[in-house]
Amino acid sequence: ILAIGMTLVVSSSAGTDISVGSVMSLAGSLCCMLLAGFGVAHVRDVRELQRSIFVGVIAGIAVAGLCGLFNGFLVAKMKIQPMVATLIFFTAGRAIGLLLTNNKMVYIHLDQFKVFGGKLWLFPTPTVIAAICILIMAIILKTTSMGMYVQSVGINPKASRIAGINSAAIILICYVICGLFAGVAGIVATSRIYSADSNNIGLNLELDAILAVALGGN
Repeated sequence: ILAIGMTLVVSSSAGTDISVGSVMSLAGSLCCMLLAGFGVAHVRDVRELQRSIFVGVIAGIAVAGLCGLFNGFLVAKMKIQPMVATLIFFTAGRAIGLLLTNNKMVYIHLDQFKVFGGKLWLFPTPTVIAAICILIMAIILKTTSMGMYVQSVGINPKASRIAGINSAAIILICYVICGLFAGVAGIVATSRIYSADSNNIGLNLELDAILAVALGGN
């Protein structure tokens, strides 16, 4: 799931987003804290939801998208080298997640939350989610102009801009998409262990995502 967004980032900006692991952690932490009851310092083991699963999941993915937007702004508008720009959330993402969870492990012992990291009938849910994400991006890149724009900007952003393509906007969109996929991956990873472990969720997974992109021939 991470590699899908990383593919777009590498293709468009010729750089890598090293913050995706920390953004995963932040998304999962926010989701769990909302489900447990935001700001409740003594909550650790949750067996009754304070908010709906939908609210927690959407909030987690949305905050990851905002992180991607911030990264994209630094790269596309401020012209900062991608690895340097994403280093901010690489270090800050987990710290923010720890603040949200009051530096505690927040456990969500509920089957409706565990399903994202468990099984959907006979199939592992993470595999199903990954397949859906791949299908959606494949359709977008193959049936719209997005795929051509990403390749064009990645090959030569200056020539693309002269040809009428808004290179900065394309790079920004790619980073937002990368952030959203990091949020999805964070929800899945959090659900698998049904807890907000800000220190360990997504740890070093940005390296695996970069490797997957390289092996994929990007």
